[in-house]
Amino acid sequence: MKKRIIVLLFGVLLLTGCTADYNLEIDNNLLKEEITGMVSKNELNENNSEAPNTVSSLINEEQYPFANSTEIYDKKLNEDGNNINYKYSFNYDMTNFDKSSLINTCFENHEIVDLGNYYSIKLSGEFYCLYAKNINVNVTSNLNVISNNAKKVKDNTYTWVINKDTTNIEFVVDKTKPFTKNNKKGSSTFRIISFVILMVLSGITYLLYKKKSNNEI
Repeated sequence: MKKRIIVLLFGVLLLTGCTADYNLEIDNNLLKEEITGMVSKNELNENNSEAPNTVSSLINEEQYPFANSTEIYDKKLNEDGNNINYKYSFNYDMTNFDKSSLINTCFENHEIVDLGNYYSIKLSGEFYCLYAKNINVNVTSNLNVISNNAKKVKDNTYTWVINKDTTNIEFVVDKTKPFTKNNKKGSSTFRIISFVILMVLSGITYLLYKKKSNNEI
């Protein structure tokens, strides 16, 4: 029963709701999971398809981060007109994230390994919870990322788009080094501005020199 519910949590939401995102924040040893999205009240109350039962279970029943465990997700629901916004969250650590029901149920291949100074997450193969066109997976880390194959990177947030053709996620952090923002862009901008100022000053100096020379003549 719990295995079926966890599939509902991450998969059927995509079938019925307008939006759904999976967010994972790595905060030193903690891995803070958050699943957010929206379903409509019409879907919740509809009685003529299979979707209402799954949506009702999702909204009204407890969700479990581990199989055969009494621990439950923290659930927050917020009504917004004809929609219900949901947020499920749970904090893992590096010793138990590999036991996540969501990871083990949704991904065909899952290799999550603590390598001493490094922590590696590799997910691939068929994605069993994909009932919509795609889903965004966002991972934010306060630890230094030494390897990744993310589709998009912004500061310390890495984004993958899972669809029927792409389910490959690779992410490795160095547990001994914190994330530091790359200032190359800022340095380049400073160099460009400095160069422009130098050119302007050089031009002014040249014009003053020419003016002085003409006056002497």
